[in-house]
Amino acid sequence: MKKILIFLLASLMIVTLSSCGPENSNQPDDDTTVTTKKEEVTTTPDVNIPPSTPKNETTIKLNEKSIDVAFLGMREDTSESVLNANWPGSGFEVELECDGGMITVRTQTSDAVTFRVFIDGEAWKNADESTYFTITGVKNIEISDVPAGKHTVRIVRVSDKAAGTACFYNIVFEGKQLELSTTSDDALFIEFIGDGITVGAGLNGNACDASQAYAYLVANQLKVNYTITSFEGQGLISGTDPISTAYGKEGDFSHRADMIVVNVGSEDFALTGDDAITAEAFETAYKAFLKNIRAKNGATCKIVCVTTVANETMRATVAKVCEDLGGADAGYYNNALTASAANAPTSAEHTTYATELATYINSIKDATVKITMLDLQDSGYGTEVDFDSANW
Repeated sequence: MKKILIFLLASLMIVTLSSCGPENSNQPDDDTTVTTKKEEVTTTPDVNIPPSTPKNETTIKLNEKSIDVAFLGMREDTSESVLNANWPGSGFEVELECDGGMITVRTQTSDAVTFRVFIDGEAWKNADESTYFTITGVKNIEISDVPAGKHTVRIVRVSDKAAGTACFYNIVFEGKQLELSTTSDDALFIEFIGDGITVGAGLNGNACDASQAYAYLVANQLKVNYTITSFEGQGLISGTDPISTAYGKEGDFSHRADMIVVNVGSEDFALTGDDAITAEAFETAYKAFLKNIRAKNGATCKIVCVTTVANETMRATVAKVCEDLGGADAGYYNNALTASAANAPTSAEHTTYATELATYINSIKDATVKITMLDLQDSGYGTEVDFDSANW
């Protein structure tokens, strides 16, 4: 009797298990079951699964070996791991085909350093509706709401060198990098040397904005390679670190400039009383400084001496030094720009300077510089001269 009862119970369990099969099968028989299971998975996601990387995300590493990346500021020391941006006006430019959305640039600074972003030539705004991106430490420059399409993206340091060191690691976006449509590898290389005027002191509130200063504007107008070597608040022979001794301590001089634009002296001649600098002292220092510049950049480098402030003594002294060194024939050019009454010219005045200076540079860029052996010996840079390229 017990055997019969066990047999009946076992038969009943088999029938019951068979009736649950269609709902729990991995290969259901109808579409309704598939939809139900998808809905269940969607509404109860596994939080341990990391979000997927966008299929079109591209990362461009920024360093000395980067391809199709235009480097701005040719005096920068490059690296295999980062792209340095320690001088005003330095940075990079790339051409991208974006899917739209966010572009991020991984950046590191030693202190608060300010950058500007230009997309297709227009200054881009940050989340605060400002066109300035200030970075402290390791942080992303976040360029949001970029429309889909092809764009030229430029990141420029606008702070003076004294603000701190800076470098870029990479740029990340959705889309693909394009080959640079224009290159300036064979273009004229101009170095701009100056004080706060050259770096746009006062154009960003009380801070600098190199992107609005005449040096940067000239370089972009002429489409030349450039570097901006400026020392805000320093005179040629005055200040805590005078330009005459600070110039050349840092930077890569393996890239020799074809032309140097020098605008120094406004801080020196602004001093009064016991601190006042005499015209004679400035003249001596200025002449030695121009010879030092020539020594670092070669015998045929053209040196354009500009003045922007309304100080007649300073203007006359600069003109005299150029003439004493041989004038235009020897590659020393005096170019007095429209005078500004202040040591911190306005944006409009910088635009005027840029227009005047660009016109002047175009008029002399193909001129021949006549160098004699006596010039080389007196200047003390004969060993640095490329004698094959010099005009005798």
